[in-house]
Amino acid sequence: MEKQEAIFKSRGNGKLLLSGEYLILKGAKGLSLPTKYGQDLEVYTHNGETILWESYNLDGLWHKVELDKSLKIIETTDNQFAERLQAILKQCLIQSTINASDLGGKKFITTIDFDTAWGLGSSSTLIYNLSQYFKIDAYELQLKTFNGSGYDVANAGIDSPIFYELNNKKPFFKAVQFSPSFKNQLFFIYSGRKVSSQKAISKFIDKPIQNRTITSVSQLSDLISLTNNIDDFIKLIKLHEDTIGELIDQKPLGKQFFSDFRGTTKSLGAWGGDFFLAATYENEAYVRNYFTDKGFEIIFNYDQIILQND
Repeated sequence: MEKQEAIFKSRGNGKLLLSGEYLILKGAKGLSLPTKYGQDLEVYTHNGETILWESYNLDGLWHKVELDKSLKIIETTDNQFAERLQAILKQCLIQSTINASDLGGKKFITTIDFDTAWGLGSSSTLIYNLSQYFKIDAYELQLKTFNGSGYDVANAGIDSPIFYELNNKKPFFKAVQFSPSFKNQLFFIYSGRKVSSQKAISKFIDKPIQNRTITSVSQLSDLISLTNNIDDFIKLIKLHEDTIGELIDQKPLGKQFFSDFRGTTKSLGAWGGDFFLAATYENEAYVRNYFTDKGFEIIFNYDQIILQND
């Protein structure tokens, strides 16, 4: 039997925030990198009047939901996911000219090609893909459903590193040519821990921040994007870590756990979870041996995970 053609397709890139974590919420400029990993959305028609939803991850079928044309949940494999999806779809319809009845007879299939524990953006890629289908503002959708700065949604839709900042709470981003000559000395390592971005945001959002701190981190983002040697890059990363560490009253990752590493490490996003960066003076074998010995099994070199714009 011939496979049915999708009536709509979209793909959102995952992301890794190289600089500006936490302060990006306050208007600092952050440098964010898209990943080769992401999430696909395909929409089909089916011979019924309900709305069908299937989500797939690396293990196969992840979530399955059936809703009626008023978005009432008929059946699901996961109530929590179904209720979250219902809320997102309701917000999509508020913003869109599409009516709920127009969704009847549609089947939505999402496929994530990364481990959802990694924190590469399962939510932001979903928000981006749905915004494309409903032809709505992805940032408004993200703000109304997940909160956050929106840098991850921006990266979902562009195959390039970006500078991202909030100007009067409005998102602004632009593509950046960032492909350092020393990229073979940069590695991305999964911490094995998950930290809730929502909780990190709620703890930080009301914290008073001096303008000079925001300006300083924005300048660091600029300098990090422009540096052309590993020595300067490592110095800038260390300064960035010290700045954020003082701000959130946490000791940087490298000082806590990797003081003997020949290079430096940097948290990416909410500190303590997901991926961290290792920048080294040594070769790949050294990095893999060093972190594997410490129990970190998931290690990517730059080209394995970052979507290039060379």
